[in-house]
Amino acid sequence: IVAIILISVASYGRAAAVVTSLTLVGSLIACGVFLFLIAIVGLLGAAKHHQVLLFFVSF
Repeated sequence: IVAIILISVASYGRAAAVVTSLTLVGSLIACGVFLFLIAIVGLLGAAKHHQVLLFFVSF
């Protein structure tokens, strides 16, 4: 949920011209995508009881 909110706020800020820095918007979206991918890996690791995936998520 946090990753989706982060991506949404960054894209809304860029679309509404609240934030003019493309670097800031891009970094916020990249951070949101990274958090989303980590959440998906954690979900798959927990669902399949996969020790390696859970090891990488724990860091």
